[in-house]
Amino acid sequence: MIKCKIWKYQIDSFDCKIEMPEGAKILSLQVQGGVPYIWVRVNPDKAIEIRRFITYVTGSYTDIDPYSRYIATYQVGWFVGHVFEATEKL
Repeated sequence: MIKCKIWKYQIDSFDCKIEMPEGAKILSLQVQGGVPYIWVRVNPDKAIEIRRFITYVTGSYTDIDPYSRYIATYQVGWFVGHVFEATEKL
């Protein structure tokens, strides 16, 4: 059995790059204290990779990568954001 931990990362911009161990599995995206976070299952012994998360606003015209992976939608006050993980390697 592989020993894993659950870590959380803040989604702090519309185009957010996060360093996390390779193979990390996203479990959830929720708002805590008015700030969006993702909770991720990680194996801390793995090498670090950079993953990119992009937040899109409802009703905006955007160039969404059709291969990006939808993570979740969150709301803070009137703002609604839709988070996708980009597919390209950084």
